[in-house]
Amino acid sequence: MLAGELPPFDQDFHPNNNTGEINNGTLCVDEIRKCAQKWSATEFNFQQSRSKFLSRYDEPLSSAGRGVLFPDDDNAMDVDLPSLLRAQPRVLESELKFHKELFSKLKWNHLELDTKRNFVEKLLKMPPELADEQTADLMDSITEEAKKGLKETKAKTQASQQEVAGLVEKVHEASRVQNVLTEADRYTQLEASLKQQRAAPLTDSEAVLLERAKLEEQRNKLAELEREIANYKTMLSSKQTVRSELEQEIEQLSAKKEEVEANAEETCKQAKMTDPKAEELGRWYQAQTAVLKQIQGIKEIRHPSTTEIQIVYQLDRNNEFCLDLVLRPQSQNAVGHDLSATCNDRRCPLPRILSTARTYFDKLDDQVSYVVSSVPAWMRLALQRDREVDELANKYDGILYDPERGELTMCCEGSGRTLVLVLGE
Repeated sequence: MLAGELPPFDQDFHPNNNTGEINNGTLCVDEIRKCAQKWSATEFNFQQSRSKFLSRYDEPLSSAGRGVLFPDDDNAMDVDLPSLLRAQPRVLESELKFHKELFSKLKWNHLELDTKRNFVEKLLKMPPELADEQTADLMDSITEEAKKGLKETKAKTQASQQEVAGLVEKVHEASRVQNVLTEADRYTQLEASLKQQRAAPLTDSEAVLLERAKLEEQRNKLAELEREIANYKTMLSSKQTVRSELEQEIEQLSAKKEEVEANAEETCKQAKMTDPKAEELGRWYQAQTAVLKQIQGIKEIRHPSTTEIQIVYQLDRNNEFCLDLVLRPQSQNAVGHDLSATCNDRRCPLPRILSTARTYFDKLDDQVSYVVSSVPAWMRLALQRDREVDELANKYDGILYDPERGELTMCCEGSGRTLVLVLGE
């Protein structure tokens, strides 16, 4: 077995002596494999027995006609064997079809459980690095202080935001009321001046008509302003009503929040009393998953379907690629499946890697392990080669490099020729 690979599927896996669920799954898979091996022989024997039974009772048994006497406890009855035999194969075929469908479902469940088990084994392969009690206590105290400071800052920020929002609303209302009052004062002054002019003796009829027209226009504007003031008052009352409703809803939600937090704390206490190590194991699992992804350069793992796995590798800040693994069942293959893969980066020699995996490995976990470990290694080498060629092209004039095609172009000034070198794998 190569380094970094998983044990074969038929061997037991013992991480930290917690092997109950894995041993049960292994026993179920062994039973399914035994049933699969015996299926073909059983089906062949069944077909032979069926053909012999039909050929045996196909001809008449007596001169009286077809049929034979079958004893049924204390009674006896004549049974028409041809009609019985004509109806019985349909029942047997339907039952055979049902068992075939059931076996195919069990086969798919076995493949899915096998893939999940291999993935979990890879994640749990590295032993955890646990800190001592002093370090844990120190980190807990630092975390508690940071949480307290964060809560205080959050409370101060929320109070400041509420205060600023209230001040903005007050200033807006005050400015709007001040504008309305200013307009009302101006129109009042205009109305007073118009009254003075109306009381004065009329000298020119045209001037009087002009002033009357202006007065009518000002009255119309004043009426519009009064209507706007009434609308603003209505809007203000409706907003105050909405605000009171929102405050009541906030109070109700705050009460519900306190109740939910109390229930959550009680649930956490009960969970800790039931299994004190559950929370610790969950944190350890998350930490180990993050460390494994960081070491392997894995950015994300997706499962679009039960037969497809997408792995996104992060080589550096500016370079990443996606490897898509597809598992298709193959009855002709001894492994029972066919592994195929695609990569969104053309620099990866994926056909060559797949051919090597199929040639030297027969098991699914060995093939997947080889492909998953070889592809990022090839991509890192290709990235290092591109960097070295870029440095060479930047150092000398007349050299151009196309990383997408893998072509190195050199221009000779003396002869005027252009050389194109294609860099292979």
